[in-house]
Amino acid sequence: MWLHRRGYTAQGGSHYVGPRTIQQCLDHCNDTASCVAVDIDVDVVPLRCWMHNNKDDLRSDNIFTQPGTDHYQLITRCPNARTGCISHAVFSVYFFSALFTVTLLTVLIIF
Repeated sequence: MWLHRRGYTAQGGSHYVGPRTIQQCLDHCNDTASCVAVDIDVDVVPLRCWMHNNKDDLRSDNIFTQPGTDHYQLITRCPNARTGCISHAVFSVYFFSALFTVTLLTVLIIF
């Protein structure tokens, strides 16, 4: 799961050469244990991906506005970036919603 800040960047990132899409940059960060965030220069072709491997890069006094760059902070690392988090989150919401409904019905029946 990502916190997306459009038009922001953080100082201290290392240029990662390779991704051709935003998703490829995000997946690479997710798959890199030390990665905590990425900045993506979206107004250039090919886009540029900057990896942040230091939590100090995320201090509020180190993040600045920069048109044409999007900052993505990794909030929850996903074990399978392509499918795992989304399907797990949907299942969790459904499961807990169903559990609450069953609990509520049980309480109504008892009273």
